Amino acid sequence: MRRIAPILLAILTLCTACHKKHVLADKPDNLIKHDKMVEILTESYMAEAFIYAMQDSLPTEELTQSLYKDIFNRHGITKDQFIQSVDYYSSDKELFQKMLDEISENIMRQRNSSNIPDSLFNRSLEDVLQRNRMEDDSTTSDSIQPVPGIDI
Repeated sequence: MRRIAPILLAILTLCTACHKKHVLADKPDNLIKHDKMVEILTESYMAEAFIYAMQDSLPTEELTQSLYKDIFNRHGITKDQFIQSVDYYSSDKELFQKMLDEISENIMRQRNSSNIPDSLFNRSLEDVLQRNRMEDDSTTSDSIQPVPGIDI
């Protein structure tokens, strides 16, 4: 994960730098506040790094959905609200670069910390998957199977 976070940030920075969107996106009514958005994006990057690290061991699509659902539920936001907020913030190159710098600092601080309070990774994967199973009536009880030999 230590090598993946800077790579993800570099890729996102390149994508936003190459993006030729000169007009700021319309500010959505339900815009996520700057500080909260930085926190959510930090957790998203950490989740993506975790998913990348576990891609050979766990079902990636299901893991991705469960982790993002957990992030959105904990922050009281919807997927659409997240997407609209990302679109808005990324339309302002300087503001988004500032956010990326803050995210990078958060990741470095959390990586160097041995005590991360209420972090996404302090909970086990089973806890996240189990909670999402209980919240999602459309998920059958046997659709998420533990992977033998993986203790997260």
